[in-house]
Amino acid sequence: MEEKKNYNNIEIVKEGGLQCDNTTCDYTEDTLFKDYEACIGKPCPKCGENLLTEDDYHRAVVLRETINFVNSMSPENLDSINNLLTEEERSELLKNMDFFKDAEGIDDLSEDTKIIKTTVTTHKEVKAIKVEKADAED
Repeated sequence: MEEKKNYNNIEIVKEGGLQCDNTTCDYTEDTLFKDYEACIGKPCPKCGENLLTEDDYHRAVVLRETINFVNSMSPENLDSINNLLTEEERSELLKNMDFFKDAEGIDDLSEDTKIIKTTVTTHKEVKAIKVEKADAED
């Protein structure tokens, strides 16, 4: 079987991490994605609440597979998709997507922003929680 090329269109800067489901508990741990499945139903050492539900695990897997798919796309494929929208349409789409809704920094992006850094959570939903403009060198 031929291995798919990784174009690194989406770079994972910091992988993983779990947080307690209890909104009054601040416990977090730096668990890697590859170890998530073993953490399903694991109790928080601080308060005993769940650290990773089956649903949160499923969302993390779907997000990872989506990243893998986008990373398999060549620059030409991405350009073809990117060229379907004007800069204004792309900006409007980003700002109106529920994925980016209420993300810190989303309103600060200019219409000509091409590359962004996004911090994503899979806790209770897949959602961007922080967005910032990135340089091509980042």
